[in-house]
Amino acid sequence: MSEEIKIEIGKRIREERERIGLTREQVCDTEEELTVKQLMRIELGRSLPTIVKLQYISDKLG
Repeated sequence: MSEEIKIEIGKRIREERERIGLTREQVCDTEEELTVKQLMRIELGRSLPTIVKLQYISDKLG
């Protein structure tokens, strides 16, 4: 169950990021809140974001 959730969350984040035309680097900005490597792992469904990181991503993607 949790594997499916990780994959679905990552898929939706990547789709939205690509839809609005942002790179991972642009989303992560200075990497103080989220690194490019962390975002990549989240998008690939290898890592489940914390609520804080999910809120940060959500804010960046509007």
